[in-house]
Amino acid sequence: MSIDIYISFTRYQLQAVNNIFIDRNSDTSVLITTIEPKKSISFDHTFIFDKLETPKSLAREINQRKRLKAFRKIKSICEKHKHVNVFIPHFFNINTNYVALTLLPDANIYIYPDGLLSYYPYRISKRDMLKQSIYKGISFLVGLRYRIIYSYISNPLDNIKAIYSYEPEITYKFGRDVQKITEHNLLQHNTEKLHNLIILGTSGKVHSPLDLSRKIQSLVSKESPPKVFYKMHPSCDKDSFFTLISKAIPETILIKEKDGIEHLIQKYRINTMISTEFSTALIECKRLYGSSVTCYLNKNATSTNKYSLYFKDICEYYDIADIE
Repeated sequence: MSIDIYISFTRYQLQAVNNIFIDRNSDTSVLITTIEPKKSISFDHTFIFDKLETPKSLAREINQRKRLKAFRKIKSICEKHKHVNVFIPHFFNINTNYVALTLLPDANIYIYPDGLLSYYPYRISKRDMLKQSIYKGISFLVGLRYRIIYSYISNPLDNIKAIYSYEPEITYKFGRDVQKITEHNLLQHNTEKLHNLIILGTSGKVHSPLDLSRKIQSLVSKESPPKVFYKMHPSCDKDSFFTLISKAIPETILIKEKDGIEHLIQKYRINTMISTEFSTALIECKRLYGSSVTCYLNKNATSTNKYSLYFKDICEYYDIADIE
């Protein structure tokens, strides 16, 4: 008998989990998530946890020990199965780290897509080490263990069975077998009436903001889209580059919804996208819409990055142009 355990903590990840789950044929399935799953997808066991992002949520977890109790139950369920398979996006998370490295260390580990991480060998940075110290402390407080990772965020161990990917051809394989994900329940894209432009903000500082602003203004003047939209990075409440753009292009409309880019393209009839940073949204747009949406990247933002050669290959694969 086999059991598949899926762990997710973003909507993007949960969509990948749903696609993989539909094509698997295990005896038992378990979902561990911090996102409410679609009711149309039915796992045998579903555990939904709060995100430990506030003192209140952390205090509640410390008192209730919800995670610890759930993981003990999952361990008990696994003991009834000969083959245990764990599906995670990476090890840099309290839940994925604990399950894959401590609770079920002998399980077969499968890595599934988490945006850009599928395409290059991201190594733990000094900043990440600081975050891991915090994760380790939080894990201790809620009764769990967090093992520090010192190498690749998605491949620190030898027991990774395979990698799942939407685009195996360009996926960084780490010497592993790569299995293509079949997408189910894709949105029906109507690309006939796409004509507006959208600018995607960054989670950090924009590289050469004045120069980029002039380039965007020139492109807008050349293409004359009916409407220009701006979407801040989901992690930001303020964006100084939006202030700059709204002065250069006064008619710019700020989008406040948290919806994924695949929904925004349809809702706002977008056919041109400009990204201030190399992002998952940019890749997903090209993957889902192809030539129906023209994408531009501020490549100055990635030119000095140590992963720039990988980013260049990704841009060539998806036909993402530099904004000039």
